[in-house]
Amino acid sequence: MLAGGVAVACGNSSGMEDVTDSGGQPDSGLGIECTDASPSFSKQVEPIFANSGCGGSEICHGSLLAPGGGTTKIWPYDSLVNVRASRDTCDSAGDLVKPGNLHDSYLLHKLTGIDMCPGTARMPKIGSPLSHAKTQTIADWICAGAKND
Repeated sequence: MLAGGVAVACGNSSGMEDVTDSGGQPDSGLGIECTDASPSFSKQVEPIFANSGCGGSEICHGSLLAPGGGTTKIWPYDSLVNVRASRDTCDSAGDLVKPGNLHDSYLLHKLTGIDMCPGTARMPKIGSPLSHAKTQTIADWICAGAKND
């Protein structure tokens, strides 16, 4: 779903065709729609971040302190859900993850490269882009209410 390297600018730089309204889907403009899947955050979503070069890498997001000391390379749930995007400050940047709402989940904008703040980079910034299947897993988790399990 994502092109390699770092894409900077607004709009669709993913190589995917922008889709117009498809009849009530949460956000057809992102090229992603909800499915009936309900992925687990801890078993399916968090490992995507941990293994993609995103989840707390020192280069992009800084390391997070792990319980008992040391660092962890994963994003904790509390830093994603109902948390305002802090690095991108344009009007379209809202909460990183808004449960049940793809359009208002800025994380998906960063993953797809669609409707990002000007001058910002797609994610992951370093390493291989996420596959469509991985991006869909994250979208399905959001659609299913972004539960912390």
